[in-house]
Amino acid sequence: MYRYKVKNFVDNIMPHILVDRSFQRKVCWTEKTCREFIHSANLGRAFYPIVVADVKTGLERSHDGGKEYSIEKYEHAENLRKDYISLDGQNRSMAWKKLFNDQVHLRGTFLDADGDEVDVMNAVYSQLPERLQDALRDTEIILSVAKQCYYDELHEIFVNINSGDALNPQEIRNAINTAISAFIRKICDRSHVQETLSNITGFDQSKFDRSYDAEYIIKAYMATLQNSSGMGYNLGKKELDSFYLKGKEKLVTNVPEYSKKNQNRFINIVKTQSSLLKGQTKIPQKIWWLSLYVSESLFIDNQIKIDNYGELCNIIITLDSKLCDDSRQKMGKDLELWKQNGADPESKPTSSSYYHQWASDPRGPNSRHMRKEDFFDALNTRQDYLALIEASKLTA
Repeated sequence: MYRYKVKNFVDNIMPHILVDRSFQRKVCWTEKTCREFIHSANLGRAFYPIVVADVKTGLERSHDGGKEYSIEKYEHAENLRKDYISLDGQNRSMAWKKLFNDQVHLRGTFLDADGDEVDVMNAVYSQLPERLQDALRDTEIILSVAKQCYYDELHEIFVNINSGDALNPQEIRNAINTAISAFIRKICDRSHVQETLSNITGFDQSKFDRSYDAEYIIKAYMATLQNSSGMGYNLGKKELDSFYLKGKEKLVTNVPEYSKKNQNRFINIVKTQSSLLKGQTKIPQKIWWLSLYVSESLFIDNQIKIDNYGELCNIIITLDSKLCDDSRQKMGKDLELWKQNGADPESKPTSSSYYHQWASDPRGPNSRHMRKEDFFDALNTRQDYLALIEASKLTA
């Protein structure tokens, strides 16, 4: 373990720490949380170290063990002039950095460098009395360094560190050393993807903070990727975990599902989806999924040209609503007929046979397939949709 005065750590150590999103959650502390942490640290009550992995010794061991993937990752860090890989403590480190950049307003009773109490009311660092600045600047921080680790071992260290901190399934997947993790994170960081996801009903900032954006995007990637059965993937937890583990410690070229061709196709799908949903607010999840299918089928696979995305989106929403209503009515009629015919338990109609259920459950490949089949059959007979295609041809 190494001990630093926190201002020295922020200025001279933090710039040499690589934050790999595989081993750190997003910076998600609010100003209030930063303020409370700094207050606790000033009173000597912040006990957790910053945990990092040493790049130099990790690379040496990787060379000794012939670990190609580990060598590549550590060499990438070296090329960025990084000495460490962040494993735990990013929010704490960033809280201090924000303090010294006057981005945290402090409140409460603090101890200055002479041990005297100082009452602070909504002041940033540069506004504090000099001796309180000294006390905060000289607060001791502990850096714990894990040495001689293969890069794939960092996942286990990260999970173990956070074993009492309730990592959700996607945060654990993000920590798996696999090319798909990095790709999904890059997609999630695109502004148009963030904007679209933030407009989904119920998708607030807390969802982004806990990596649910990555879970949405990996599900979308798998849903638009055909597997050997031709039907697509199940999107349950077990299947998501397995998909990430396919590429553990492997280069992207060794995992067909992660190929650049598949990645580029998906990039075009989500870019088109964002254009299709632009201006839409409070998007139901079922419409987000349907817009994904439309973007994939119409624009990417069939290269259909439509100029007015807004009008197409309205057609999609209207048609989906009609199909859901019609299927509920049909199910009701089928149940009445079933009762009239003796209510045989073996032949009772179930919701899994109807559009409205397929629309609400994108996890199963069969549900997605049946929904797309019914939807596109209906779409291709709508006069407003056909007229939209013809109008777009005239402007070509």
